[in-house]
Amino acid sequence: DGAFFLLSLEVDINSFQKLSQSMVKFDGDGQVLWEKKYDFGVTNALNSGGVYPDEAIELNNGDLLTKGRYFDSDTSYCYLLKTNSNGDSLLMKNFGSYCFGGLQYGVVTGYM
Repeated sequence: DGAFFLLSLEVDINSFQKLSQSMVKFDGDGQVLWEKKYDFGVTNALNSGGVYPDEAIELNNGDLLTKGRYFDSDTSYCYLLKTNSNGDSLLMKNFGSYCFGGLQYGVVTGYM
């Protein structure tokens, strides 16, 4: 259908520098279909906190998978966020301080 999406970092400066993951989905003509922002509830940070998204892929069923790193005043972990094709959150999983490599999607058919 020619649709595509954009993953970005959004900075909100109020009482501290709050970082959020922003996603925008466009149709094939470049018209905005939807726009969503995810901050995972960061509420208190010394100077800055929130999420640093760094990669996203679209799955065969249209769901979106993103990964990045979350920081708060005393917490830091890597995260994986899955949304449906409308950007509604389906799953958020943190992986402690271990940040995995790039996202890959496919079928495993054997051992290497």
